[in-house]
Amino acid sequence: MDCTLRDGGWVNGFEFGRNEMREILSGIARAGIEHIELGYVDKDAKAEEGYSMYSDFSMLERNFADMPGLSDIEKYVMIDYGKFPIEKVPDASSEYGRYVDGIRLCFHKKDYSDAIMMGKKILDKGYKLIVQPMVVSRYSDDDLKSLMELVMQEVPAAKAFYIVDSFGVMDPEETTHRLMLVDGFMDEAISVGTHIHNNRDLSMINAEAACRLTREKSTEHFQSGRELYIDSTLGGMGKGAGNLETEKLVEYLNKKFYKGYNESMIVNLYEKFIAPFRERFVWGFSEEYVLTSVYRATPSYAKTLYREMGLTLDELKEFLMNMPEDKKDSFDRAFAEAYVKEMRGEYI
Repeated sequence: MDCTLRDGGWVNGFEFGRNEMREILSGIARAGIEHIELGYVDKDAKAEEGYSMYSDFSMLERNFADMPGLSDIEKYVMIDYGKFPIEKVPDASSEYGRYVDGIRLCFHKKDYSDAIMMGKKILDKGYKLIVQPMVVSRYSDDDLKSLMELVMQEVPAAKAFYIVDSFGVMDPEETTHRLMLVDGFMDEAISVGTHIHNNRDLSMINAEAACRLTREKSTEHFQSGRELYIDSTLGGMGKGAGNLETEKLVEYLNKKFYKGYNESMIVNLYEKFIAPFRERFVWGFSEEYVLTSVYRATPSYAKTLYREMGLTLDELKEFLMNMPEDKKDSFDRAFAEAYVKEMRGEYI
């Protein structure tokens, strides 16, 4: 699943341009990639064409109406639990709902019971549902089993259940363990997926570890028929250290799994639409994001404290080492700025 228009939007403020978004969607489909994420739906988003964060589902029509080839690829949008009311999600067969096939519902651990109830209503409205627990490193094995039990009880028709490594903390061993845990616990009709961030420069290695689980000759492998989703973005475009690169993933899958993706098409999309953003924005692997991975905190702290406010790596490390656990999952600018002022003696 290519997530450039959603995850990549954290880099450019979700401003890709209407024509550019249509060309990226068309190119991804023609390259043979099976799934694409069109962006976020968020009630507080800008209601403007050309942005991949939508204030409501009518924005999908404004961006993608009369576009040929929409049926050639499965299309999703993401809803972050609590940021868009289920009452405003139209039926999938409606005028605006018809532009997507499914909804990826992401949520924090504290909200998972309520989020799964929202997922049930998403299925009732006729959409495919992908369950995406964020910061899965916060879940023990028993926590994850409890969540999966709820999924099988309330939304057994979900399309997929994801392992989301929000802070890029997992290595291949943990990636394999988490995916095998899901495979051994979840009904085989539900696909398993993984969303990988590149904080430790392990995104491709983790993806390869996941792919090997689909091979029956492996020591460890999925149940027969288990489908695997792997997320990626063009150029790895995404918040902080970014994501798994679509270009690397398709080359690997073509070579090892004989998938037949059009690699030239993918490279051309990167060169035409994503490479120009590198002249204006910064993303990708760097040392400050390694630190946020080590201390299991959102990379937004590295971006603000190190890149914007000028802390050294040692100072950033001290901040991350000593910060309260309840501040790590979601970025708190006021908390970060107060820390820097205190450190610099600006309260004296």
